[in-house]
Amino acid sequence: MIYVLMIFAMLGERYFDPIIIKANRINLKADVNKIIIFSSQGVIPFQIDEIKNENYFEGDGKFDGEDELVFYARHCGEKISTEKISSIQDDFEEILEVSLEEPDKEEKAFCYIGVMKEDKKTKFERQLGKVNSPTLNFSNQKDDFIVEQKNKITIFSNSSPSIKSIEIVDELGDKIKVFSGLKAEIFIKLLNLINIEKTEKDISTKVAFVKGGPVRIIRVLQPYADIGFGIKIPTSKVISYIYEGFTYVENAVPIPFNLKVISRSAYANIYLKFIDPKRFKSRENDIDLRNSIGEKKLEEDWHMWGYIEGETWAASYFIKEITKIPIERSLYFRSEGNTLEVGVHLNLLNLPKGNHKFALYGFFFPPGELEKAKKFVENPLKTKVIKIK
Repeated sequence: MIYVLMIFAMLGERYFDPIIIKANRINLKADVNKIIIFSSQGVIPFQIDEIKNENYFEGDGKFDGEDELVFYARHCGEKISTEKISSIQDDFEEILEVSLEEPDKEEKAFCYIGVMKEDKKTKFERQLGKVNSPTLNFSNQKDDFIVEQKNKITIFSNSSPSIKSIEIVDELGDKIKVFSGLKAEIFIKLLNLINIEKTEKDISTKVAFVKGGPVRIIRVLQPYADIGFGIKIPTSKVISYIYEGFTYVENAVPIPFNLKVISRSAYANIYLKFIDPKRFKSRENDIDLRNSIGEKKLEEDWHMWGYIEGETWAASYFIKEITKIPIERSLYFRSEGNTLEVGVHLNLLNLPKGNHKFALYGFFFPPGELEKAKKFVENPLKTKVIKIK
């Protein structure tokens, strides 16, 4: 019993963690409608996102190759007994055991991938129980992409790579706007003293792909950069993964040539705009925003994460490098009135030619959940998959 409690305590700290398993990693080929995921909690929510030529697509009904199987770690549980597996295995072609392990702990949690001989999901839900799916709904309108989850409404732009707003619904049903945009600024000063200034408004987008499911929403945008004279060129696609409580976005900073040869300076600011926050925290700063900070300038080199707290809500963001060449960066911080602009200042001058990729995690949760987000980003769970039938 104590060990079981330890497992659930571990999973409580892993509320945000999705588990993503590719078909070719576990050498599995199966019809999508014959796959279920279950644990000691019952049949759990999952989805299969199919990939062809490195792009998501509507699918061919087969789970194979680079296709991704996704579920939440928090829905796993204790190891199911051999006797219990034996009682159901005749209905399955294959059963795979997925073990989840903390990097620094002995406790393990388990989920099971089952390939049914026939589509009998309803039968197994009655036999094993069922875990309900989280609330994750979206509507795709002409100008806006609206996502609703629990008490939060997020409005994304369909014409630019930005978030327009986030609203929290209070206990009385009133909507409170707490976030008013993701902003971007790029400044390049050429040797001939000509300045080039661009913002997120100079990048237009077209929606290339959208898919929703019980675990996440995938949204792929094709951006087009305005380079002047009415010319727009396509840049790297932006993929957003929207989960319950957080969004993960992979970004690219395209450098078409060595900027140092032609520029005196080149930098970008990417920041988030919050309304009426009361606290900001980062690796080296912890500021009460209700008290005036005067002219004090907050500094932090190699800025990696920030935490913002309001009266009934909190948010955090994390930056993760994907390419081997790190982008030199520092904290961007500007507080004025009841508005906070916070994010990252990127020094682009010393970057070599190429596509420099990084990821941005954005979380919204009740105050006090920062450590759960940090654990997910900085210390991901280890997974091991073995075939037991």
